[in-house]
Amino acid sequence: MSLALVALTACGGASATAPEVEAPHPEESMSEPEGAMAPTPYTSAQIAAACAPGRFSLFEDTDADGAVTYSRTTFVEGAEGLATFEMTAADADGAPLGEARTVSVPWDALRDHASYPASQTTITDATIETPAGRFETRHYEVAGEDGTTTHAWFARSLPGPPVRHEVRGPDGALVSSMVLRAFHDPR
Repeated sequence: MSLALVALTACGGASATAPEVEAPHPEESMSEPEGAMAPTPYTSAQIAAACAPGRFSLFEDTDADGAVTYSRTTFVEGAEGLATFEMTAADADGAPLGEARTVSVPWDALRDHASYPASQTTITDATIETPAGRFETRHYEVAGEDGTTTHAWFARSLPGPPVRHEVRGPDGALVSSMVLRAFHDPR
């Protein structure tokens, strides 16, 4: 998983009863000037408001060969425009394996990890199931210049990383995937 996507997992959990976030409602396919970016699913402020210290997300990551690993991200604090979180490998139940790595990034950087070129992006509503539950989402389908297609499903009730993310090659074969397996919100 790329560092950008790992960083985006920082605030991946919220309570199942969290209110839906009012995300932008773009047309089904974007027709913007060259270089324009599609609307992001959340603002920086929405992501920051959704992240309480102690919140963690457990993701299942699968590579092109079908190898599965697990990653756990725990939000530590938000101060002076920065989100601080710990990332570690985990077992399938979310127990950390090894030392956690602490990372601090601006909230805007977390938002921008979900920024895609408007001319290559289609945004639709979708309901999906993950091991962490059923989510109403905004599905971003992004046609890569290299022939890959990226799919990201952002839950309306969970500002942060997508609850499911996958990249497929030009032939449709899976390159990588990430799916929310579990989350905890201490609030």
